[in-house]
Amino acid sequence: MTYEALEVRREILGLGRMRRYPAGRIEEMWVATPYPTAKEVEQGLLRLNGAGEVVAFGAGLTPQEAGEILQAIVSRFPNYRRALEA
Repeated sequence: MTYEALEVRREILGLGRMRRYPAGRIEEMWVATPYPTAKEVEQGLLRLNGAGEVVAFGAGLTPQEAGEILQAIVSRFPNYRRALEA
C-alpha cells in the first residue's frame, strides 16, 4: 500500500498479474461476509470498489486477518471504509 495506489497481485495458473488501483479512484473497502465455499476463500475476503469495479483480494485470509488488514489500511485512508450497515 502506498499513498498513491493499492496494488493487487492475482495468481492465475501460476502466473502473477499485478493491477494498480489509484487511491483517488478507490471509493470504499470492506471485508466480505465469509461463505463456506472454496471460491470465496480463493478470491479473498477483502473487497474494494475502484471506479465501479468491485475487486476481491486477500486470498487465504481468515475473516479476523482480513479485518486487521482493513483496519490498518483505513487507519491511513479513513475515506475507504464502507459505512456500517444497520
